[in-house]
Amino acid sequence: PELPDHHISNYLNKKKALITGKVVSFAKHEKFRVKIVLLCQMIETKDQKNKNMTGKIYLNLYGLKNKIPNFGDIITFESSIKSIRNFSNPGGFDYKKFLKLKRIYGTAYTNTEKIKIITSQKHIGIFLQAIRKIEKLRIHYYFFILNQTKFSESGKILASLITGKKESIPSKTRDLFSRAGISHLLAISGLHLSIISLFFFYLFYHIFYFIPSWRISGNSKKMAGIITIIPLTMYAVFTGFSPSTQRALIMIIVLIFAFVSEKEKDILSSLSVAGILILGIDSTALFSISFQLSFTAVIFIVMGISMIKNIPLILKNNFISKIVLMLCVTFFASLGTSPLTAFYFNTISFISIFSNLIFIPVIGFIVLPLGLISLAWYYFFPSFAGTIIAICHTLVSYSISVSKVLVSIPYSWSRIMTLHWLETTLVYLVLVFLFLWIKGYKK
Repeated sequence: PELPDHHISNYLNKKKALITGKVVSFAKHEKFRVKIVLLCQMIETKDQKNKNMTGKIYLNLYGLKNKIPNFGDIITFESSIKSIRNFSNPGGFDYKKFLKLKRIYGTAYTNTEKIKIITSQKHIGIFLQAIRKIEKLRIHYYFFILNQTKFSESGKILASLITGKKESIPSKTRDLFSRAGISHLLAISGLHLSIISLFFFYLFYHIFYFIPSWRISGNSKKMAGIITIIPLTMYAVFTGFSPSTQRALIMIIVLIFAFVSEKEKDILSSLSVAGILILGIDSTALFSISFQLSFTAVIFIVMGISMIKNIPLILKNNFISKIVLMLCVTFFASLGTSPLTAFYFNTISFISIFSNLIFIPVIGFIVLPLGLISLAWYYFFPSFAGTIIAICHTLVSYSISVSKVLVSIPYSWSRIMTLHWLETTLVYLVLVFLFLWIKGYKK
């Protein structure tokens, strides 16, 4: 976009200045530093000229013995602002473009001892207080898990699964999960929020079921769906409200209102409404990997299930049919996202269907719910919460071991050349052609 003269991008790579800004993100706790996003408001140069300023930067904090600024704090510090640079590897990740899509244009570095927090407690509203308390709980619980698991590899994954703080996961673990085809489990997205929404929906439904008038009219399910939005939104904020979480939350809210208005069978219309809302809020989401992967996966699941819905085995309501349906959902999601995965990450996993069949039940339906139960009891009975974390830690450790075995199998995964957009589009056209041919379209 065309940036105004008072944008922070016009003050990059210059001498140190006194910067005033507002913290507009949750803190990321890396090994030796904490990163926050700062919305700049004012800059004071050496010639003592104060200028109003706008624009976001990444602020890297060192010397973590002092207080870390919270979400919504107004802070003042002295630093120079550096421009964001890429590594010059051909075909490598475009970090500069990635941050620009987030409207972040520079980075600054300072010590926590040199930061002055000028936030007035009188001007902190109820909403901001609630957000800050959620962030405080998130940080405390994150380090509670790491301390309980002695900062192990599996403990870091467990902390990421529950709190959404992925910054401590080693790169080799990310590569392992990518090769096994289960890297999507590390991101708080549709799978996590779907499990949360189902849990609270059935909880509220069984509570409202005891109201005779609601039970007879069928309003108990509708009210349960509406009330579910509250804890679902709170958990989305608790996990950091990342772009993938925002998209999953909007999609689920749209589906809940479709259910309440008795229009839930038209999945593609609900998906379209969610896409329009997301792009209306942030048009740059169209270029994000998670947006493309999540919507492509859902579209291919809907298309695939429509092809097999009349198969007698799928129509039966028994355990075997549910296992087959889960296999089919995993297959269609993997099939739909594999061209994009190959395009962005140069990696194809040939065992993703098998590994997802193992890890989605273990991680999604055992570890994640147990972790949330631990979170609920964390303040009241820390010892009980720690016991649950120990069980989850064991399950995650076994999952990592199984992943290593699966990845070690010859031809279980492969690196490929970087695809062009035209080649990726042609792959999708072939898949769409096969779908239409199987559905019986002659023209």
